[in-house]
Amino acid sequence: MSLSTLQCKDALWFSFHRPAPSLELQLAHSKYVGEVTLSLKYVTSDNVNITDINQVVSCGELRIWVKEARHLPSSRLGSQPADPYVKLCLLPDRSAKSKRKTPPVQKSCSPVWNLVLKFENMSVRELHSRALELTVWDNYRLVPGKKVFLGGVVLHFDRDNFSVATATAAAPSQVDRRSPSPKSPMRVSDEVRMWRTVLERHNVWVDGNLLLWPSMPKHHLLSD
Repeated sequence: MSLSTLQCKDALWFSFHRPAPSLELQLAHSKYVGEVTLSLKYVTSDNVNITDINQVVSCGELRIWVKEARHLPSSRLGSQPADPYVKLCLLPDRSAKSKRKTPPVQKSCSPVWNLVLKFENMSVRELHSRALELTVWDNYRLVPGKKVFLGGVVLHFDRDNFSVATATAAAPSQVDRRSPSPKSPMRVSDEVRMWRTVLERHNVWVDGNLLLWPSMPKHHLLSD
């Protein structure tokens, strides 16, 4: 299926765009490491295109349209731009079947990938208990055998049901951990709001622009 087909098929979009941070805000917030633009869609089984006559579709699929990133940090000497690529992982499973990645873009702090990746045979019920980890890496190996982490974000349904996705205090848009009161409801992060919308409104693209976290939840972060 071509990318143009995916774009034209849907007439309804749900957007979660935050204004681009000013230079003053970026300088004031030392943990700012850029942002990523993407769209997500859960496609129900009756809308999945079958390309193989022997293919059996029992569940839908999750599609992630990785569009671009902006203002990524440089990980090299002399402030040279990185060769960034995106890696996706459906937590908590870290096996090969739960991973996808884009090709790298050469020497860019604002790379454009414009690529749709997908996870097949996924039910909505299963996705409620999982989280989508998106990380950005420099394809250049500064140290042999190790690539440099540039930033990341985790989209999840509920921080209480999926604690591994919110185990870090470094996330700039993390949910407020103070006890909620009737007059002061707990703030829902952009990551949670976007993931919930994807699982509640099927067969439409949910568009978002998310700040990247400078560090990730406390699990073993792998570059490949």
